Amino acid sequence: STIGPPVKVPNTFQVSGSRESNLYRARKESQRFLSREDIHKLLANATPPFKPLLMLAINCGLPGSDIAEIRIDDLNLKHKDVWLRITRTKTGITRRFPLWPETVFEIKKYLKTKPLPLRQQDKDLLFLTGTRRSWRSNASGGGPTSDCMTYLKTKVRLPNVEFYSLRRTFATQAAKTKDLITPRYLMGHKLDSKD
Repeated sequence: STIGPPVKVPNTFQVSGSRESNLYRARKESQRFLSREDIHKLLANATPPFKPLLMLAINCGLPGSDIAEIRIDDLNLKHKDVWLRITRTKTGITRRFPLWPETVFEIKKYLKTKPLPLRQQDKDLLFLTGTRRSWRSNASGGGPTSDCMTYLKTKVRLPNVEFYSLRRTFATQAAKTKDLITPRYLMGHKLDSKD
C-alpha cells in the first residue's frame, strides 16, 4: 500500500538570496557563539580594564550595559566565596552570581590600578575606562565596550564576534543543563521574554 502522492514543496520554502549571501549569513551566525579556544584567545589578548569585563560576561552572561552599571557594593570581595548581586538594566530583575576565582582575581587586579573618576557621579562604579569614564554606551549604542571589542576581535582575527557573543555563549552552555528555570533567572529574563 502507498502512503499517498508525493508532496510538492511550494516556492516559499526555498532558501532566498544568493549562494554568497547565504554563506556569509551562515559564517556570521557561526560566530555568534564562541568556542573555548575563542574565549581563551580573547582573554589572553585583553588587558585591564577590559579583561575583567570579559570575565564577567562569560562567567555571568552579562551584557555590557549591565556590567557598566555594577557598583563596588554589588560584590562581597572580602568573603572567600564572592557573589555578584545585580539588577538587569533592561528588565529590572535582580539576580545573584557566584564568581569564579579567575574572575575575582582579574577584578582585584584591576582595582589596584583603578583610576579616580572624571565625574563624581561615577565614583561608586566598579569599572572605569582608561579615560576615567563609565563604560556606558552612548545614545547610538556604541561606546567603550564596543570600541574595545572591535579592537580585540581584529587583533585575534575573530571578525564576526561582538561583546554580546559572550552572553549568547553563556546562554547556550546553560541551556545544555536541561534546567529551564535557572538559566532564565541568571540571564535576567522575564518569563514571557524571548531576549
